[in-house]
Amino acid sequence: MTETLRQATLAPSAANLQLWRFLVIDSPELKQKLLPIAFNQQLVDEATAFIAVLGDVEFINWPRNLRNGGRRGLHACRDG
Repeated sequence: MTETLRQATLAPSAANLQLWRFLVIDSPELKQKLLPIAFNQQLVDEATAFIAVLGDVEFINWPRNLRNGGRRGLHACRDG
């Protein structure tokens, strides 16, 4: 899995922005919590681990926020 993630981080993206983030979920408790959003697919619960690929929707604003005195943070999940 480590090699798969390493290769994924090297994949090309538009303007090389690499707006993705990877989250390895291997905790039985977390897998149970995420089961409903996976349409209760039992594979989620049975798998040793799975990888969630998340989009960093705030990264594109990073240069503008930095100019305005803001700080960049990782925003993998947002409400709304």
